[in-house]
Parts: sequence; structure tokens; C-alpha cells
Amino acid sequence: MVEKIAHKLTRNPRLVALIAVLLLIPSALGYIGTRVNYDILTYLPQDLESSQGERLLEEPFHMAATSMLIVEDMPAAYTNSLIYAIRQVPNVSNAVWLSNAVGIQIPIDFIPANLRDMFYAGDATMIIIQYDKSGADEDTMKAIQAVRDICNEKCFLAGFSVVIKDTKDLVDRELPVSEGLAVLLSLMAMSLTMDYTVLPFVFLTALALLYAILGLVTIERLEEADKLASLRESYYQGLRREESQLRTLRHDLRNHLTALRGLVELGEDGKALQYIDQLADSSALRGGRRLCENDTANAVLSAKAETMGRMGLTADFSVSLPKVLPLAEVDLCALLGNAADNAMEAAEGAEDKTVTLRCRAEKGLFMLRVENAYAGELAPDLATTKADRTSHGFGLAGMREIAERLGGSLETRAGGGPFQLVVCLPLPRGEGAP
Repeated sequence: MVEKIAHKLTRNPRLVALIAVLLLIPSALGYIGTRVNYDILTYLPQDLESSQGERLLEEPFHMAATSMLIVEDMPAAYTNSLIYAIRQVPNVSNAVWLSNAVGIQIPIDFIPANLRDMFYAGDATMIIIQYDKSGADEDTMKAIQAVRDICNEKCFLAGFSVVIKDTKDLVDRELPVSEGLAVLLSLMAMSLTMDYTVLPFVFLTALALLYAILGLVTIERLEEADKLASLRESYYQGLRREESQLRTLRHDLRNHLTALRGLVELGEDGKALQYIDQLADSSALRGGRRLCENDTANAVLSAKAETMGRMGLTADFSVSLPKVLPLAEVDLCALLGNAADNAMEAAEGAEDKTVTLRCRAEKGLFMLRVENAYAGELAPDLATTKADRTSHGFGLAGMREIAERLGGSLETRAGGGPFQLVVCLPLPRGEGAP
């Protein structure tokens, strides 16, 4: 009986290949649906003291998963804003820093040493983050990744839960390589034993093309993320400069008051008023330009407004976006950044040097409108006017792709007046409300 089955199988290689491909379907579904448990404590006896203590930490105190975020060489304003952003992350129960006990406006040297040493070491400070679930829970893994997405390159996350997350990511990254080698060796074996030797190589080529396409998409997303990180770094360095100027002003405040008192006593009221005007006009008192509650929008548009100022353009921005917006940060960065770049390029050669940008999120919609003058005639395809066309001109196409992917729309108008760009995207219900 076995010999007959073997004889039929060897005489029908196509049937064997078809059965093998069909069996791959449940194998793939099983692989996707099978979760690897990285929680070491679940493999230990439940009556151990460590297991019992872990359960007590998880249930009453919600401290079974705790990580430490180290922030290096960044202003206190950035760290304080980071605290509020982390607390908004799902499955994060709390984030504790020095600002929980004292205000960030108090100089570090005035804070009690025992409290200061708990959170500061040199130029670095530490934030303690607590999660709702256990250290290896899937929700905790997502929360850790969300926290990392919020931070910049000067933030370092540590702790047992983070080690589990990195181990899981490493396994997920290396496993496809070993599986790919197994598939390759299987295809080589099939090509040597089957009559149609080209079939396995066609299949392998298709897989290679799919991998290349996914790789290109990943590279594009990484480039957008790198651009966003660069804009954020510029924005936070500005915050740091403002904090340094404010500390200098506080340090010199006694001298300023003494000088003012001397002018008043001498009857030099005019000079005293002039002195006050000079102090009021200092950048430390003016502060930075915060356009809205959303940190990503602030970082992008603050950088663009500064660039426009250097180019002699007027940035007329009015933005109303919530701190948490249900849009990927790289998409938001691409929409705002490319819209501002296109407007700057067109307005630079026009008589009217004003770039008007309005952006808000309300009633379940994200709306962006940019208006600017332009010189000459617009190209039918709105192509870039820059000489290096191989490196420019993809901004509008990228914005249109984002709008279509998110189920929204992008429209351009230039009927004899200023050029207008209007983007409208639907937001999940209940998000983006003022």
C-alpha cells in the first residue's frame, strides 16, 4: 500500500507541489496567531515567593512593570512636557518625576539634596514609568514602544520590561532570516527533484520582489521619522536656549531692580521706562512661539516659521490641534512640512511675501489650508521650480498619497488669485475635538 502511494506521488510532482502550497496557508495562519510567551515568571511554580510578590505588585499597586527613562542634557521644560505626553499613553498608569514634588521654575540648586539626587545625576535626569499590566504583557510592550516613539535620541529607556521588549523584537527580527534560509534550502531541494526546475525560482523571485517593495516603504517611513526627529531636536534646543536666558535673567534680576531704583531716585523716569522696555523686549521674557498643544506640529511649524523669517517672508500661522492627535507623527510632519516648503518656494519670488497657514482639528475632521502668492505661471502638474528635479517635487504627491490612504482629500486652487492648498482628513470619532 505504501509503495503504491509513493509511486503515485513520484509520478505526480505537480500534485505534490500543490498540496505543499495549500499546506502553507494553515501554517502561515498558525504562525501569525501563535504568541510567544516571554514572561519568565509564568513558567515558575506559583507558590514561590517571587511569583506571589509579583502578583501583589501587579494587582493592588500596579507596579509589576516599571521602567526608568533617562533624559540626557535636555531642558526641564522638555522633560516636563514629556511627562504629560507619557501619561497619555494607553496602559501607562503613572509617570513620576521631580515636577510631581516641586515646580520646574525652581532652580535645581534650591531643591533639597536628597530629593535632587533621586532624579538628577550630572546633566541627566530620570523619569519613573509604571504600567497597568505585567512586564511581558502585550499591552505593556505596546506602551513601551509608544513611549519610545514620543522620546528623542537623548532619551534612554531601561528596566526589566524593556529588556523583555528588546528580546522579543530581536527574536522577531532574526526569526525571518532563519526561516528564509529554510525556505531557500527547500526550494533548492525541490528544484533538484522536480521536473520543472524553474518553478521554485519563480516563487523565490516573487518573494524577493515583495521584500524589496516592503524595504523601500520602510526606508521612506524612516526618512520621514528622521526628518521629524531633526525638527524636534531644533525645537527643543530652542526651548533650552530660552530656559538658559530665563535663568540668566533671574540671576541678574537684583541688579536690574537696583538699576531701576537708582534711576527713579534720580528722577530719571524716562530712562527708567526705557530700561523697562528693554527688559520687556528681551527674548527670555517673550518666550518661544507655541502655536498649539501638539508637540509635533509645534516642532515642525516653529522651524518653518524661523526659516521663513530668514527668507524675508511673513509666517501667518493659526493652529488649533490637541496634544494627542490620532494621526501618525510622520504623516502629520509630512503634511505640515511639505505644505510649508511648497508655500515658501512659491512666495519667495512673489511680490506678496505672506504665507498663510490655518490648521485645526474639530468635529471629527483634520483641516489644513495654506495660501500663498506666486510669480509667473504654475506648471499644469504643479512640478517644482527647483533646478534639481531629481531631488525635489515629490512633496505634493506624498501629501496626496497620505490623504488618499487616510480616506481624505487634497485640493489645489489657483484661479487668478493666490495659490491655495486644502487638505481634509477624517479622524476617529471623539478625537480632535476642541
